[in-house]
Amino acid sequence: MTNNADVILNTAFAAYNADDLDQAEALARQVLATEPANGDALYLLGLVAWRAGALEPAESLLYQAVRLYPAAENYALMLASVLEARGALDEALDFYRKFPNNPAALVQIGLIEARRGRLSFADSAFLRALELDAKVAGALVGLAQTARKRGQNKKALSYLEQAVTATPNYPDAWYQMAVQCRLMRQEDRALKAVNKAVALNPLPVFLIEQGLILEALGHPDEAFSSYRRATDTDAGFAQGWYYQGNLLRDKGNNAAAEAAYKRAIQIAPDFFDAVHNLADVLYRLGRVNEALETLRQAILINPESDTARYNLAVMLEDAGSFEEALGLYFNVLVRQNKKAPQEIEWRIAACLTALGRLSKQGYKTAVRFAQGWVKHFPDSVIAAHMLAALTHHASEKAAAYAQALYDAFADTYDAKMRQLAADVCGLFAPFLTQKSYQHVLDLGCGTGACGKRFKPIFQTLTGVDVSKNMIEKARLTGAYDTLKHADAMTFLKTTKHRFDLVLAADVICYMDDLKGVLSGIRRVLAPAGLGVFSVETGAQDGLSETGRYVWRRETVEKALAGVGLIPEKIIASPLRREGAGQAEGLIIAVRAGKTDKKEAV
Repeated sequence: MTNNADVILNTAFAAYNADDLDQAEALARQVLATEPANGDALYLLGLVAWRAGALEPAESLLYQAVRLYPAAENYALMLASVLEARGALDEALDFYRKFPNNPAALVQIGLIEARRGRLSFADSAFLRALELDAKVAGALVGLAQTARKRGQNKKALSYLEQAVTATPNYPDAWYQMAVQCRLMRQEDRALKAVNKAVALNPLPVFLIEQGLILEALGHPDEAFSSYRRATDTDAGFAQGWYYQGNLLRDKGNNAAAEAAYKRAIQIAPDFFDAVHNLADVLYRLGRVNEALETLRQAILINPESDTARYNLAVMLEDAGSFEEALGLYFNVLVRQNKKAPQEIEWRIAACLTALGRLSKQGYKTAVRFAQGWVKHFPDSVIAAHMLAALTHHASEKAAAYAQALYDAFADTYDAKMRQLAADVCGLFAPFLTQKSYQHVLDLGCGTGACGKRFKPIFQTLTGVDVSKNMIEKARLTGAYDTLKHADAMTFLKTTKHRFDLVLAADVICYMDDLKGVLSGIRRVLAPAGLGVFSVETGAQDGLSETGRYVWRRETVEKALAGVGLIPEKIIASPLRREGAGQAEGLIIAVRAGKTDKKEAV
């Protein structure tokens, strides 16, 4: 190398360090024009290409430098870095391993091994780096990451504390500490760590972490600023646009969220989360066909995503494509087996009901599907009950089905009833004409809607429900003096108490023995006691495709007479919205007739 070349290259490296890549490249090429084998010039051009994101040219230039000067450690390590960035991990490892006593090379070996899931190999490389230099922060950070992957969070945090102590100005150590603290729910400490990382080097990935921590702390506007700063720093940073989209969606600004997600997808077409969430905002915007197509694209990107399958099924169900929705729900159910949330089974049940009502062919398809469901999941109470409902057979699982239903929907039951315009308790009000009732039974009390509404006229109130979750919801109303977790029929047959008033709202429809439950109500009514209850009606007696029992009016009146209950009033009334129509029913008020048996009080 001539003295003139040395001077030019010194100037070129200075330009590179000052981020003047054009000047650095021009000067390096000037040297190569006279000295084609100048290793430093090739190396510098490789650095320039690397900084510009041109990995293939960087690799080619650095390979030339390494071939000319195989002993030049900096050339080989830079080539290994480029190969690693390109995903050529085996080739990168070959070069890193040429320098077994170089701590930086050992750290990279460890990171690649950790990336491959070979954690013990990774730890060996990191520990060897620390033997050579106890203050290699990268090795400590690497050990923290492998400890985190093993679930050893306290150990990971300890390594990171050592790293920031050893090298306080190493931004990646502060960044990893922020990640670790956030995972450990130490958000305040995480924020301090990430702020330090950002102050040292405002990389987009650090800014994203800052935003995530701010979100966790309940500061969405500040989080959005961090995400915006990430894309201002690098407009091609897809994650920044994605997280902006999430916050915009959360605020209900779906149009802006759509634009943000599309920017992320434009940069990274296979960005599954962005495609998945874009489908959601398109659906919220009422563009159903676009949403369905986008969600299908998400599944192509990640065929293992049961979440995407489930959400596509929900959209299809809402759009009335019940058969396709059923296929997707069942696919998720089979894939997850016992780990599947029970909500999927309830979705399947709703689709079967809707499909069975569409047409004769839809009904046949629904029955075949239910038969397959029972075959694959013989222990499923919901499957067995729905097959019985579709084929109009008596269900052996009626009580267990009701318990599963109300346990599953306790948290959302009241909202769902409002959505369906269901207010059976309100329909009871005209029948409760006394100013006060002494001993009251709320049979199938559910969340306590009737107890809460009529508590001012009840002196002592007992609630009974088959669902533990419903009992806990009813307890929160403060309306009940006694709450019993029990099957309604068992309670009616065994209780020694008698009641001046018995209410049964939306409970008889889940009981297969109409005469039995009416006889039970007759048994627990005190002399002159009043019973008020709802019965769902239909053209045929028995279990309907909705999974609920319906009865003809004449069957109900005959059963009342048969058990000694005298109707004071029977009013036909819609009970709730049901698909495109109404679930019809009766609101019945009865008194106990005379009996030869001596009643216990």
